[in-house]
Amino acid sequence: MYWIKQHIRVCAALIIHETAARYGNKPGGYIWAILDPLAHVAMMTFMFQAIA
Repeated sequence: MYWIKQHIRVCAALIIHETAARYGNKPGGYIWAILDPLAHVAMMTFMFQAIA
């Protein structure tokens, strides 16, 4: 069970590091890092709903 906690901590550290490297010095960078993928998922959802 310990390895799951360790894996989650390592993944979280890598995500924070990558986010800081890409968007850390820009205002709103962390918000954009979350909103950008969510916008893409929402767009694809609407497109597939329109097709179906």
